Amino acid sequence: MSGSPPSDAVPNPVDAPCWLAVEAGGHGLLLPVEQVTAVHRWQAPQPLPWGLATAWLGLVELDGQACLGLDLGAWLGGPPLAGRVAEPVWLSLRAAGSDARCAWALDRVAGLRSAPELPLAAQAAPGPWPPFAGPCHRDAQGRGWQVIWPERMLTDPRYLEIAA
Repeated sequence: MSGSPPSDAVPNPVDAPCWLAVEAGGHGLLLPVEQVTAVHRWQAPQPLPWGLATAWLGLVELDGQACLGLDLGAWLGGPPLAGRVAEPVWLSLRAAGSDARCAWALDRVAGLRSAPELPLAAQAAPGPWPPFAGPCHRDAQGRGWQVIWPERMLTDPRYLEIAA
């Protein structure tokens, strides 16, 4: 059998991590794309009759279901959504291994990103980052993008403190 020598195996892009890159409160974040159910136009949340902890915005209807909305950027220590951006968006997602649905208010969606586009960063993004944060990646411009694992975030004690 003649021909050229076998080439190196090409990795299957389906096996590579794929993230939805979003911005919230000044943070560049990467969310596992398989847990994202939809991106929605902004609609004002309905306040609840009792006080909510900081960053919880109220009820919002997404995908035909009422969800408790969280200002993800403010919850991660950034400024409150009000006044931060003109047109925020809602992201609905379902955490792996859970029936819990999340509604997170974001500044914007930056698009899909894959491992070749975002190599691991030599240093973590400025933090401190909680246990639900994964590794930090850097894009070609040098910006840090922090992986967030929604399934870990849902069990974080601070996330569970909804009432003020």
